[in-house]
Amino acid sequence: MKKVRMATKAIIRKDDQLLLIKFEDERGVQYGFPGGGQEHGETLHQAIVRECLEEIGQDVEPLALLYVREYIGANHGLSDRESAFHQVECYFECKLLSDRPFDSASVPDTNQIGVEWVPLEQLDDIMLVPQSLGRIIRSGEASPVYVGDIN
Repeated sequence: MKKVRMATKAIIRKDDQLLLIKFEDERGVQYGFPGGGQEHGETLHQAIVRECLEEIGQDVEPLALLYVREYIGANHGLSDRESAFHQVECYFECKLLSDRPFDSASVPDTNQIGVEWVPLEQLDDIMLVPQSLGRIIRSGEASPVYVGDIN
């Protein structure tokens, strides 16, 4: 039986920049929002705090739920293994609780090669996952919380 995976993601801003994790795979260098899968018995807030500590080595305070993205791999022309993947991602605005350097990720994502502040005006120039959410954030315009199955 295939299951839908729940995940949390952090939108962390400073000035006109977003904090993103950088990773590399067969498609090249990409960027994504810190976060990951929710564990059984864990609240969404607990999950985002744990995931940020693992991936960026920082404590965060989750604030407002900004977006819900549904990702259905079969709708995006991926390999058979990836097409079976279905995930619901909750994107929370988060506040960093310290200004330590980002050099202490304890459990980085597979293929994670760094953590970077990326200026909003550069979001269209990088491979951001999901790219559409970068455009929504960069526009500064109000959008629905549920953004759907977007790339």
